[in-house]
Amino acid sequence: EDVGGGGFIGDSARRGAGQGQASGRNAYRITVRQLESLIRLSEALARAHCEERITPAHVREAVRLLRRSIVHVEMDDVDVYDDDAMPTEAEVEAAMAGLEEGAAVESGGGAAAAAAAGVEAEAEAEAQAEAAAPRKKVTVKREDFDRVRSMLVLRLHEAEQSASASAAGGASGEAAGDGDADAGGCVRQDDLLGWYVGQREEFIDTEEAFNGEMRLAKTVLKYLVNVEGCVIALRSGGGDDGSSGPLLMLHPNFAVDA
Repeated sequence: EDVGGGGFIGDSARRGAGQGQASGRNAYRITVRQLESLIRLSEALARAHCEERITPAHVREAVRLLRRSIVHVEMDDVDVYDDDAMPTEAEVEAAMAGLEEGAAVESGGGAAAAAAAGVEAEAEAEAQAEAAAPRKKVTVKREDFDRVRSMLVLRLHEAEQSASASAAGGASGEAAGDGDADAGGCVRQDDLLGWYVGQREEFIDTEEAFNGEMRLAKTVLKYLVNVEGCVIALRSGGGDDGSSGPLLMLHPNFAVDA
């Protein structure tokens, strides 16, 4: 009993108090199941050492093993840099044209190789200049990021499914729903952002709130395109309704959570 009170209970309480203080909360983050696990581990360690009594050394080792086994699933907020701007249509067009030109001159000989080396050197110089420049960071709360990410991915997934259903049914490529999906399951950037803001209409009561939701959606979308890569920006002209921005689609290898 002395060992249990001084070693097991005392160490477990100190462990719980330490986690509670570290997280800035009053409640201890140790559960009844974890306490039971400590008891069983301590008993097992005593048996492994062929001892009839649980010693403080067994309890300390059980605490160490339990600490190692606990997986912390808390995730940090997401940092997005201002200079990671969404690609414009002109940039997407230039990138696609560069890929096509590179494929055309792949077997062009020494002149093509020299040109490619010059382009690579220029790109490296630009990268070094960007690395030397200070980067402004925007931090998005994890819960806000996850919410916006889920909504944008869901909308793109719905457009993809709608296009697949239309193609299977022999339709002309019109997308069901809001009518903002293009052939092939793509959604124009402005349409996607407008759809998101429309879904958040009940939480928007001022112009400031509207601008805040729009900035949040743009920031998360920027992260999905430039960092995660789960959203792809495709080149295309402006929409029939005057909307602009590149067409967006989910990466073919991206698995949407069920």
